[in-house]
Amino acid sequence: MNLYIWRHSTAYSSWSVMEELKICEENYTRAEVCVLANTEKEALELLEMDGKWIIDDLNQIVPEIIELEKPRIVNRLIH
Repeated sequence: MNLYIWRHSTAYSSWSVMEELKICEENYTRAEVCVLANTEKEALELLEMDGKWIIDDLNQIVPEIIELEKPRIVNRLIH
């Protein structure tokens, strides 16, 4: 199993950018989703079933993939 993590921020986006990515149906300035799955395809299928995520835009972002085979730091968040 792996953790698949997609992150997106609109902090530096411009209203003039018509094709800005939007990975979540809700309004956000920062969105992050983590999925436990065997493959990236399976992770995206789970997100599609959730109904809150825009799969076409998620496909344009390379997720961070964390293999869960040994002890390790899973995530760091510094603002």
